[in-house]
Amino acid sequence: MTEIFGAGLDLIFPQYCAGCGAWGAQLCRACLDALRGEWEEVSAGAVYLQVFDPAGEEYMPAFPVFSLHPHTGTAQKTMAAWKHASLAALDRSLLDLWQMRLVSLRDMPGMETAGACVAVNAPSGFRRRHRGQLIAAKLASAAAEVFGCGYCDALRTKFSPGDLRPVRPHYSVAGKNERLAKGERIKCVKNLAGREVLLFDDVLTTGATMLGCARVLAENGACVRAGITFSHRGTTGHFGAGGHI
Repeated sequence: MTEIFGAGLDLIFPQYCAGCGAWGAQLCRACLDALRGEWEEVSAGAVYLQVFDPAGEEYMPAFPVFSLHPHTGTAQKTMAAWKHASLAALDRSLLDLWQMRLVSLRDMPGMETAGACVAVNAPSGFRRRHRGQLIAAKLASAAAEVFGCGYCDALRTKFSPGDLRPVRPHYSVAGKNERLAKGERIKCVKNLAGREVLLFDDVLTTGATMLGCARVLAENGACVRAGITFSHRGTTGHFGAGGHI
């Protein structure tokens, strides 16, 4: 009966692929294959995650960040649809794919003891939390199942009237400053003292949000072992000082 009802709804409200727009499914086979991706360590491209190393007299990432895709093409379109709509079939397809690819991440250097960590998601803004569009939380919770570790929704963003404004482009100075300000409004609502954390977010842009998460976790006695994202945007140039945790 459920299948018949679903087929009827598809005739009235046709499904279109989130990645390419083709009719017939919320994520077609070709786009699903394109989203399998390969893990890449991308922290060097996140300008706010760079900290000064006195020993080497250079800036280096505060912690590694692993990502599956550059945030372009199919990955960008699919993530936009996932973040702005509540589509159960898209949820299932992407989380199944995410968990399958996480199995290979366990073999990456530095991830051998992932099972001893706790998975924590970057906080969603007021609008996304209100709508239940908690993509980072879904990624972290699904990863905890694969790694056999704990999961904790420990972080929140303090509300600001600016959260109700449209987000400026990530490549603009104003957009980068907005993300840095958001990172400074993060608070921890759970006790994670003494724990190592795997920090999850949907997209890595400048690293400002991850910097804010790592800073507040450190203030509460926890330490970020690594960041993990679905996709990443390449960044160039420094807008303000590098991040110091």
